[in-house]
Amino acid sequence: FTKTFLAGCCMSDLLKFLRSHTAEALVDPSQVYSCEESDPVDKAFQLMKKHKILSVPVKNSSGKFTSFVDILDLVECVSSGNLETTVGEAANLSGRDPFVQIDVKDNLFEVVRSMCMTHTSLHRLAVMKDGDLYGILSQSKVVRFFSGHISSFDFGSLPIGNLNLGIRKVQTINVKSTVYDALKKIREAKVSGLGIVDDEEKLVGNFSATDIKTFGINVPLNEFSKIPLSDFVAKQGDVLSVTKSTKTEKAISLASSHGVHRVFVVNATHQPIGVISLVDIISLFFRHILIE
Repeated sequence: FTKTFLAGCCMSDLLKFLRSHTAEALVDPSQVYSCEESDPVDKAFQLMKKHKILSVPVKNSSGKFTSFVDILDLVECVSSGNLETTVGEAANLSGRDPFVQIDVKDNLFEVVRSMCMTHTSLHRLAVMKDGDLYGILSQSKVVRFFSGHISSFDFGSLPIGNLNLGIRKVQTINVKSTVYDALKKIREAKVSGLGIVDDEEKLVGNFSATDIKTFGINVPLNEFSKIPLSDFVAKQGDVLSVTKSTKTEKAISLASSHGVHRVFVVNATHQPIGVISLVDIISLFFRHILIE
């Protein structure tokens, strides 16, 4: 990055903006659904499916919240065939969702800093109030908030290529592969989603850990190996994609309005050459502050 990319944008305004909003404004305490460590892992799955969420906070035997169990943990259970387990045993099984806390009165600068620096793949924060869990602040909620304000900052009108967005390597899988192959690759590559490509390496779909909700977690592994991704793609709409010349504001708006966790960057022949994750979008705001 250079300040050339930020022509006309006042960094002090960005920092002031982030510090003027608190974590409390972005969370809803009525949307906290939890499990006990001793609960079967299927209970966590059913809560995620019913309430359209990707994680559940977990209470220990003393009634204290100490961890999350999320959709990536469930992928670990399914792909390893380890379904006879408890929520406590499955919590952070993927190693990608530590229980990081912030206070309800912490401002968005503290939120962004935590998501960008505390852990390389921190998907959510536990928002605490008076020592108890008040709400869950996810990357999706932060990006949705930013999407409504990106037009206030000049870097929103710049192409993503100018801001080094979309340079993250894309993990792909061929459309002729099976759902089992996709779950295995997600686990081994330690990612949350894959681009589905045809024999010409053109992007034709997207498979993410979230899609396990479509099938359930009690499906035997040998059944997953019988489901071709081509059947899955046929039920999807057009996969979201942008090019390097797409304005940053539009890319962020696509992720926010469609509720997706990644937007693929494609070339002129629609082959994926990069991907923009939610943490990339959050990091964009944080990096701009550091340039100040």
